[in-house]
Amino acid sequence: MKALVGKAFTAAVMVVVLLSVWSAAPRDGLAATPARIALVIGNSGYQGYWAPLVNPANDAQLMTGTLRMLGFEVIELIDADKDTIITAVFDLQDQLEGAGPDSVGLFYYAGHGVQVKGRNYLIPLGSGIEEERKVSTQAVSTGFVLGQMEATNNAMNIIILDACRNNPLPRSDRSGTTGLAKMNAPRGSLVAYSTSPGKVALDGVGLNSPYTTALAIELRVPGVPVEQMFKNVRRAVANLTNEEQTPWEESSLMGDFYFAGDPAPEAAESTQAAALPGGEFDADKAFWQTIQGSDDAADFAAYIEEFGERGIFTRLASNRIRKLNGETPANRSAD
Repeated sequence: MKALVGKAFTAAVMVVVLLSVWSAAPRDGLAATPARIALVIGNSGYQGYWAPLVNPANDAQLMTGTLRMLGFEVIELIDADKDTIITAVFDLQDQLEGAGPDSVGLFYYAGHGVQVKGRNYLIPLGSGIEEERKVSTQAVSTGFVLGQMEATNNAMNIIILDACRNNPLPRSDRSGTTGLAKMNAPRGSLVAYSTSPGKVALDGVGLNSPYTTALAIELRVPGVPVEQMFKNVRRAVANLTNEEQTPWEESSLMGDFYFAGDPAPEAAESTQAAALPGGEFDADKAFWQTIQGSDDAADFAAYIEEFGERGIFTRLASNRIRKLNGETPANRSAD
């Protein structure tokens, strides 16, 4: 366990470093890139039959910040019920259709997810599901999400599911299946799972799950094709979890896609040029490491006062202040 915690901390530091070095703004003289639109959902605050989860809300916030840095327009939902999720999926579909055939869509979900009779479902908050027979009507089918995105006939869709936590439902058959089932990825799409089909993912020992920690790191590396990027995530997660968890993908992509720029040398040069000065970064990191375990909101307010919008951890500090003050995260969306 100590080794796992150490690896998770190392990965978290890598996330911090990479947060500061990539700018998604197009270079002068180049045509605007196709629209990138994402729906990011993190469900943590389950009650009753479904156990609360520590990290999905944090994971969603990390993904939102990462994707926005990479040029995505992001719709973000924290602790969303079924109607809210369905409405957001339709919103994603409408935005992709409006953005044109070259647009790239992405759906990310962290929270409880189950498979029933070979189909995958995402568990919304407030569902009250206590039997498998109710899942199909009270949860959100991943097939529904993929179908709405596919119907836009856009260039590419990516679905990322960090959703294979323990399933508390009593089995209605003798199959004993756990985790999520494999999904066929329609032409021009990629479906990524935080762990192998039928396996259970780890929620993690830090602020974020091992999968989303690795994903946030690898997304920011310039010049890596999307399928290779997910291979790099797979290796990182296996290392972080001592081989206990192996991510999986199903892909039918027809073209290349780079989250963080293209392989051109200028991309790497512009990435290095965007780095914070070493002294400023070190001071930022040292301040955060001093206060990150604090239960006093004033410490996080002091961090924001010191570093403002340039602070690498300003978003996390603001979230921590709200939690310490007893505020409940509301569902949020962004154009």
